Amino acid sequence: MGTSAGGHLAIALAAHLLAVGREAPPLALCSPGVDMAGTYDFPQQGTSDFVVTSRRKISRPAIMRWYTPDAPQLPLFSPTLSAKGTWAAYGAPVLVSVGTAETGALAIQAFVRRLREDGVEVDVYAVGSFTAWEC
Repeated sequence: MGTSAGGHLAIALAAHLLAVGREAPPLALCSPGVDMAGTYDFPQQGTSDFVVTSRRKISRPAIMRWYTPDAPQLPLFSPTLSAKGTWAAYGAPVLVSVGTAETGALAIQAFVRRLREDGVEVDVYAVGSFTAWEC
C-alpha cells in the first residue's frame, strides 16, 4: 500500500522484485506519484489542488538533482514511461485510487493503461475531487 510518494516506492519495489525474478505482492495505490519526468502534467487546476503544477516545477529538480539528467525518464522514477511488457510478469492485482481533478491524474491514468496493456488486473477507484486520499 502506498499513498503519493509511498505509492511510487511500492511500485518501485514491485518492479525490482520482478526484475530479480521474485514474486511481487498485490498493490493498493492511492494517488501514486508515477511521473517524475512531468510528461503528463495536468493543466493548472487552481489553488484547490495542493500539489499544483507550479510547485512541482520546483520540487522535481530539487528531488532529481542527485541523479543523471536522463533519470526522470527512467521507469524507476516514472513508471508511467515503462516499456510495453515491463509488467507482463506481474501476477498480482492492483488497486489504484485517483482524484480525477488532481495534478497527477493524467499520469496515473497512463500508468493504469500501461499495466492493463501488459495484462495486469487493475481496479480503479476514481474520485471526482483533487485527491483520492479517502483510501
